[in-house]
Amino acid sequence: LLNSAFRLGTPESAHRLLQVSLNENVGVKERLEALRLISLWETPPRVDQSIGRYLPLAPRNPADIREHLTTAVPKILAMSDELTAPALSLANQFDLPPNILSNEALLNVVRSAEREDAVRVRALELLAAREPANFEQVLGEVGESDRTGLAARALALLAESDPAKGFEAVSTKLFSGSIAKRKMAWTILSTIKDPRVAETLKKGVAGLGSDSVPGAVALEVIEAAEASKDEGVNTAMAAYWASLPGGNEMARWRMCLSGGDPEEGAKLFASHPAAQCARCHRYRPGGSPGEYAGPNLAGIGKRREAAYLLESLIL
Repeated sequence: LLNSAFRLGTPESAHRLLQVSLNENVGVKERLEALRLISLWETPPRVDQSIGRYLPLAPRNPADIREHLTTAVPKILAMSDELTAPALSLANQFDLPPNILSNEALLNVVRSAEREDAVRVRALELLAAREPANFEQVLGEVGESDRTGLAARALALLAESDPAKGFEAVSTKLFSGSIAKRKMAWTILSTIKDPRVAETLKKGVAGLGSDSVPGAVALEVIEAAEASKDEGVNTAMAAYWASLPGGNEMARWRMCLSGGDPEEGAKLFASHPAAQCARCHRYRPGGSPGEYAGPNLAGIGKRREAAYLLESLIL
């Protein structure tokens, strides 16, 4: 029945799905499924999920159901913790007005360690749009979170609101702490408009290859410095490139040998428009020899060193 309502594709059928999600007499699994189908509203799957047949539907205008969502989402959030994540995700996906949720409710979501990072980030962004009192204090607090994605968004928002405070919060994480936090801090630093940023970038460039800037953080430091328009930073970067061994193309890419993100790497493998890795390589066990133009890369990290893979990519 849920799938049938979804496939009808009318605002009324969307309303019926939302009513299911609001009905506490219905099982949580079914209520979550109703919200999942709403999340697919704009671009329906080409395969009918009930019968498994190829029955494509035309794209739909999300504006047609935004009014129903604006009414239903606050009610859903007030009823069940289990539905909070998908409900906030829908608020994000359909760009619902920020005033549909109370500041206190959003702040509770931001501070809830049980929530997914993406949900907490969206709650933080909805809260930021309202500019509540003492919000910079909240951003500073959340910026200390061990959840790097959440902390990064909080510090970025703080830097946008008050560059000086943003710089002060970020600068404490550049040269100490976890690698993830340091990478995050250098990335944010490059976006902050504060006169102290240039000197900090020069300090980072000077530290490349030393204990103060380990290899796992080097790429973020270089990208932050390359993005700078400060003449002193540009001079420091030119000197750094000139210091690398001549005639050795690998030397310019050594910083890529550590500090990577497996999830981001998987995305690049599957969808990078220039590399198109997946056109020639498998990356899961199985398949027949010669099935793809390149070798199966399943388990390649156990068979080859990172330098071999880097060389294969750039030379």
